Amino acid sequence: MRLHAILPLLFAWLGGDMNITLQKIDAGETKPVTGLTLFHRANEVHLLLSRKTELSESSALPHTGPMQLAPAGELGDSRAWDAKPAAGQGPAFLTLYLRAESAVTWAMLKRPDGSQDRRLHLEPFAVYDHPHFVKGQPAGQWTATAVKYADGASIPVVFSNLGGDADLPMSKSIGNYRALRDARLLQNGNTYWLFLLMRVPGAIKSPTLRELPGGAQMPAVLHMVHLNAKFEPSGQVSEVFGSLPIYEFDVDAAPNGHVVIFGTTPTGAVFATGIPQEGKSLPRDTWEETRFEQPLVSPSVLVHGRRVHLAAIANLGKDDASVLYGTIPPQ
Repeated sequence: MRLHAILPLLFAWLGGDMNITLQKIDAGETKPVTGLTLFHRANEVHLLLSRKTELSESSALPHTGPMQLAPAGELGDSRAWDAKPAAGQGPAFLTLYLRAESAVTWAMLKRPDGSQDRRLHLEPFAVYDHPHFVKGQPAGQWTATAVKYADGASIPVVFSNLGGDADLPMSKSIGNYRALRDARLLQNGNTYWLFLLMRVPGAIKSPTLRELPGGAQMPAVLHMVHLNAKFEPSGQVSEVFGSLPIYEFDVDAAPNGHVVIFGTTPTGAVFATGIPQEGKSLPRDTWEETRFEQPLVSPSVLVHGRRVHLAAIANLGKDDASVLYGTIPPQ
């Protein structure tokens, strides 16, 4: 299967017109893939795949023929997770996941040294979701986010000093929102951009329910806000793509102050690269929505060198479900 789309956009740091090709890769057939994320170790790009609570690492990409997969640990819960390579050249990862018990859901950190998994937060009675490592950080920095739900509010929380020896990392709440579907933090030099997927009443006409790795969800509207080095908002929250419906998204930092966004929509996917500005949407000529026949889930984007790597799952939960991968410019 070869999914192909030409996007007539010009970006200086990419060196020309974008040509997006997503192609099926052979990720094994023993169990269906339920989630994925791209990462790089040294000078190679890999996929980390989840099959329920089992994690496996792929061969270096691009790859032809059957993918070589190596065990990469287990999750306590498969609904939401993230991972990034630990220091050194080995296959070990720091992993974020959720642990649900009765009326609470904890955001958890699993270290590669086999030590006991620990909560990221102090509250024993709390509900957290959407744990993510901060993208765009230099090697050796370990910062994560999660969304806390309390009293009808959605509160993005930043957890820093994950690599330290303290029992719990430092934490800071960033604002108070309603109906957050996801939140991801991107570091860009000494400042940050917080991306928020929020439900906005009446903004999306006739929304369509989609089955995602974490359960069925309606689309929402993607927003962003600029933060300073202390994780304090320094501008107004703005829509990224207007009221374009988004199910899931991923972001990464690119050269010259650009951000890269890859999100799934009711008809396919949206790809963007531009320089964000406080209180403003991304200019319309910096993003394009592309139609795909099969619904995409679990989008992942990684900037490595001058190349953008994209991955997603097509037709999750179906007999013809597959892992898709591509680059811009394509190799």
